[in-house]
Amino acid sequence: MSLMSVETYDAFKASGCPEPEARQAAMEIATMGGLLSTLAERLNSLDTKLNIILSVMLVGFAGIVTALWQILLRLPH
Repeated sequence: MSLMSVETYDAFKASGCPEPEARQAAMEIATMGGLLSTLAERLNSLDTKLNIILSVMLVGFAGIVTALWQILLRLPH
């Protein structure tokens, strides 16, 4: 069972929503907030992993370019 926001429940009740529907709606909104927090955490984790992958690829590309440059400098002119 999820927790419900008292403020959301009170707002639904003040607008004339019946008690069972107000309670259910407040609980569903609270659940969605939790799901959105989880999604944000997972996206941040993915962003960190993608930054690491991009950094490794950039270092690898720089190494390849450096190696090719060294080979080109050794070729006869």
